[in-house]
Amino acid sequence: MSFFVEWVIADPADAAAIAESLDEEQYPPEGWPWLSLQNIGEIDLMLLEAQLRGLPMDAVGDGAELLLQGSEEGPFVWAVSPELVAILASLAPSEHESVAALWQQNEELEPWPVPDLAIVLGEMCDFARQSQSLGRPVLAVGAF
Repeated sequence: MSFFVEWVIADPADAAAIAESLDEEQYPPEGWPWLSLQNIGEIDLMLLEAQLRGLPMDAVGDGAELLLQGSEEGPFVWAVSPELVAILASLAPSEHESVAALWQQNEELEPWPVPDLAIVLGEMCDFARQSQSLGRPVLAVGAF
């Protein structure tokens, strides 16, 4: 069973409205900037954060604030680590390929060609910068 993650720039108070819009099959939900992570899962994101912060994998993700759980299969809405958002926002385009190459060493991401993963990483960096310019956090929305 796959667990898919999307990002949305929204206030934590909007978690229920975001989940409700998904239940109504509005995709992407209107009213919030939205980024599809193209089959990149929660564990992949935790690994990226650990690599970028120089921390062991078990040191990230435990502090993720779960804002909403619809059912056992989701949707789940949680706050993305502000540290991860800040690091992504600070990455220069010239760094995307080397970071993607390191990230691709994750077993789940091995099938991804590094240039394709670098494109997704670049989209994540752009989204993080957009979040910062709007002064609003990035929330993750996941479901099985």
